[in-house]
Amino acid sequence: MLQSYVLHQDDVTSNEFTLKTGTAQCPAVNTTKTSTVMLFKEAQRFCVLADGEGPGDSAHFASHLSSRRMARCVDDAWSKDGRWLWPTCWENEPRQTKQTLPESILVHARHLTHDYLIDFKKRHKEWALIKAGVTSAIFVKNRAYISQTGLNRVYLFTRNDLKCISCDAEDAMLGDCHSRLNTTSEDHPTKPSLFIERALYPDDLVLFCNKGIKALTYQEIHQILSGCRDDAQFCANELIGAVKKKQPRKDTAVIVIRVQKAGGSP
Repeated sequence: MLQSYVLHQDDVTSNEFTLKTGTAQCPAVNTTKTSTVMLFKEAQRFCVLADGEGPGDSAHFASHLSSRRMARCVDDAWSKDGRWLWPTCWENEPRQTKQTLPESILVHARHLTHDYLIDFKKRHKEWALIKAGVTSAIFVKNRAYISQTGLNRVYLFTRNDLKCISCDAEDAMLGDCHSRLNTTSEDHPTKPSLFIERALYPDDLVLFCNKGIKALTYQEIHQILSGCRDDAQFCANELIGAVKKKQPRKDTAVIVIRVQKAGGSP
């Protein structure tokens, strides 16, 4: 049964598509630190954006703990010979499920990270108030598999059309004992889904950002992405530059991922 859940390297990467990434962030006005941590693991085509909450510097610490834990879980599911598989160190291997392997990995990694933060808070009372909104994604061939918690946003810019494909999930925060992390649109139609799957095409842009992006309007984001879609890092810099001009009340972080044909211009 386990063999049916294995994805080989040839299935993960694609001869047709490559991903180019750009990241940028800025603190809120009159502050010097942000609460956000961003990671991108090129081999696995995995990214994570964590936006922590807590008093003082503990918000950034929450982001640090949750993003590193998610990344470690993904490392556990990535074999040395370049395959996705269900790690032997994980419990409850899915035997019969409609979930794809990338979804199963992300959902279980989300739960493991949540449990880790809960346990950490029990052992370290000084960090009892930390929690984090975490958005993570695995890209397999021409599809994006995305796990969402908190108030982070995910945009898809395709064929000059910009859509926010995520929903606010404020009641789903990693490390919060009251969070609802199993919510799906099928089980609870009135609740936001915590998992997103989308097909991708050449020249598409995927934008992961924390709640600080609300400083920009839909039209402003669209205009920026339209004007610099060939360069993911330039897009990220332009978005954060526009946020800075607004004197943002919240820190802002963005990950821009551009899908392009293999061998295409960077």
